[in-house]
Amino acid sequence: MNMKMNIEWHVGVVHFIGATPSRKFKLTTYTPIEEVCVILHEFVPYSDNLKIVKIEYRMPSVDKDGKLVLINHELKNDADMRGMWNTYTSFEEKVLIELDATISRSVDDIIMMLQRPHRH
Repeated sequence: MNMKMNIEWHVGVVHFIGATPSRKFKLTTYTPIEEVCVILHEFVPYSDNLKIVKIEYRMPSVDKDGKLVLINHELKNDADMRGMWNTYTSFEEKVLIELDATISRSVDDIIMMLQRPHRH
């Protein structure tokens, strides 16, 4: 039996907090949060010394006047990802999937910067 899955790709944009420019990326409704972290980490320059510590979805909502507003909602796990997709698919007029990513130096890098050089 030949079964075919219809996987639809969506384009998103991630805005990094800091000097890293925004980037577009692709994901599906099946993309787990761990894979999203890997994808976004590839966009971070000097990624060996930096780590993504927080990802937020700019969740579209409608205010009392009927205007579209974006409310940041942190994505911590796959349940949050499913919530993001539920919100995304509930809008008839599709909006761009927008994420905010907060970047921090790795703990090891910070410790190395704080240590004084050894004198011989």
